[in-house]
Amino acid sequence: MVLREFQTDSSTQKALIKEDLNVVTNISLLSKLPENNSDYRLTRVPVVIDAKRNLFSYAYSEKGLLRRVIVFKKHQKFFELELMQERSSAEFDELTNDLVTFAVTLYEQ
Repeated sequence: MVLREFQTDSSTQKALIKEDLNVVTNISLLSKLPENNSDYRLTRVPVVIDAKRNLFSYAYSEKGLLRRVIVFKKHQKFFELELMQERSSAEFDELTNDLVTFAVTLYEQ
């Protein structure tokens, strides 16, 4: 699991703060999927997973292994919390539930 601040230059950051989090989530998604590369594919489109906290999530695969990303805003900064399946036998659905719980905990701090 990786938590990282969504980095942009200051003028872009100011513009994004005014936008809906869905826009930031789509930019995050596009940054993960290289063009014309069949090793990467979208498996779940961005959706709100927690309307109260405004948490968005999407999933993609990289070389057959799943990646789940939660995007949220806290203190006027955007964050991505990404869960990466390390091997195909991992119980990804169970780990995804832990990811959402962890994101909610981070959001509420």
